[in-house]
Amino acid sequence: MERERKTRPCPFCGEEILAEAVKCRWCREFLTEQDDSLPVSHHAGGFHQVGKNALQGPSQPSRKAEKPAETFCLYPSVWGAASTLFWGGLTVLLGLFLWVYPFSNLTAALFGSQPYLPQILLAIRLLGGLLAAAAFLKTAVRILYLKSISYQISPDRIEWRRGLLSRKVDNLDLFRVVDIKMHRSLSDRLFGIGRITLITNDKTDPTFEFEKIRRPWQVYDYIKAASLVADRKQGVVHLE
Repeated sequence: MERERKTRPCPFCGEEILAEAVKCRWCREFLTEQDDSLPVSHHAGGFHQVGKNALQGPSQPSRKAEKPAETFCLYPSVWGAASTLFWGGLTVLLGLFLWVYPFSNLTAALFGSQPYLPQILLAIRLLGGLLAAAAFLKTAVRILYLKSISYQISPDRIEWRRGLLSRKVDNLDLFRVVDIKMHRSLSDRLFGIGRITLITNDKTDPTFEFEKIRRPWQVYDYIKAASLVADRKQGVVHLE
């Protein structure tokens, strides 16, 4: 008669695995939980703090995780507005082209001297100027808005500040985090940035999304570990 083997849920993905397993066959994480400490992902390194509010490169991965103890600030990368900068720059160039190009020579060659041509040329110049000004203003507002955002992450919660003229502050307790996702496009990987999305059971922010930040894999790993610690402290079990 075959002996019944004991199982337990994986602390990373929640799938059922053998109790004596050292690596999850579903998410391929190494299970290094010892002495009631938190297992750490082998997919990323850890956090280092530069000064008070910045991040440095990944540290050497530890086989034994400890409770996250750092409180640090993150700011969105300006490269997160790369598409806005690109299309805004093209629009500004188009507007300047309409403003300075000598359409009078072209219209004179095509239509001769018509009494309404000066008004049309003036309208084209005004359109170009307005187009360039609007594109420049939109790009500047987007960059200023990104610069106004800050995320303060502690082992227990995330504090999100933003706003240009008026400031708004929201808090998200980490024990409310149900799932965490990271998305990085090809351009994001080239610039070293990425977007992180948190699925939560918070009624105010059921989906919390970080603007594109630098070294997102480190933030991903930190929040993943810190949310598990917060769950244990609060005695929270997330049911799907």
